[in-house]
Amino acid sequence: MKIKHILQLAGAVGTPISLPAIPNWFSSAPTKIVAPRVNIVSTNAYDYMPTTTTTVPPTTTTAATVASSTTYPSVPTVVTQVAQYYSIPVCLALGMAWEESRWNANDVGDNNTSFGVYQLHVGGELGNIPVSLAYNPWINALISLGRVSNIYHGNPNQDLGSIAAQAQRPYNPVAYAHAVDVYTNDCERGLPTTQWN
Repeated sequence: MKIKHILQLAGAVGTPISLPAIPNWFSSAPTKIVAPRVNIVSTNAYDYMPTTTTTVPPTTTTAATVASSTTYPSVPTVVTQVAQYYSIPVCLALGMAWEESRWNANDVGDNNTSFGVYQLHVGGELGNIPVSLAYNPWINALISLGRVSNIYHGNPNQDLGSIAAQAQRPYNPVAYAHAVDVYTNDCERGLPTTQWN
């Protein structure tokens, strides 16, 4: 998937990539930036605004300044809205994200070759996008859940864990499918993640 397609798709679901500071935040970040995890008050998860006002001339705005002054929706909120956009089961999307990264947008795995919420992999779903964009939960979820959506809508009666395993291509598909099924069921039962098996 090309960057321009990701940005177009992101814009379709309201991803705040169009805000002037956000492209700079991701394109200038040579490594991952840990943004503060704060819940937003707005009813629209994509209506994010700075929690503090920082007066910085536009020419001197840095990635660190934007990261430290911006409120981000929680990963589960982002995953939920992207799943709804694709019309796939929200608990499947949340269960997969839990299995992949424990909802950690900055997670790195597979010997530093997989990144973000859904562990976009070099040579796989990461495609030709910069690694820094994989840490953006909107972009990460749009890419990964787009693949899930294709499989799910093509095989609506298939087991959800199997759909997840087909989309993610894990080392052990059977164990992965089982884990996602368990997390999906826990989610559907309304259990908090502290009780997810």
